Amino acid sequence: MAERSSQNHCREELARARGTREQIPEVVRRLVASCEGAACFDHVGPEPIPSRSAVIDIVHRSRRILYPGYFI
Repeated sequence: MAERSSQNHCREELARARGTREQIPEVVRRLVASCEGAACFDHVGPEPIPSRSAVIDIVHRSRRILYPGYFI
């Protein structure tokens, strides 16, 4: 009985995953469409954008925190 319940659960999970995967192309299309104009990439607002070197430093520090000993 438990095996049958497990099989049903797996089938339900698979059906849910398929439904989610089917939504991905539409979500991607909408995201791309929302950034088609040049205004999408304009920086508007009082917040400064970090420099390239600052972003690289942040990424390196994050790697050391998330994966200690892996990125040396």
